[in-house]
Amino acid sequence: MPDGATATACKLLKGLLNRTPHLRLGSTKSTMFEVGGPAALKKHDFFKQIDWEKLERKEVEPPERLTVQNDTDLKHFHDEYVAYRSSSGHSTRFSILTLASLFACIY
Repeated sequence: MPDGATATACKLLKGLLNRTPHLRLGSTKSTMFEVGGPAALKKHDFFKQIDWEKLERKEVEPPERLTVQNDTDLKHFHDEYVAYRSSSGHSTRFSILTLASLFACIY
């Protein structure tokens, strides 16, 4: 786990990264006895400070407002996540639109 991570954060990460897909946090279906799916994630202690109804109504102020110049501005992303080095050693920097497109194809 990352240095400085709280026990609650570690529990959340372990739940989300469980190797067994049907046991991952948020993957089970809700029953009349147990909350599952996205509702289980919302109820996790890590998110207890979030008012989900206010968030849905967009009444929650973000903790920080980041400025960007345009749709391809990646200054707030670490190079590790936006640069790709091919097997030939050629380096490519992705744009946020490219990353969004790749993510959409994967999921």
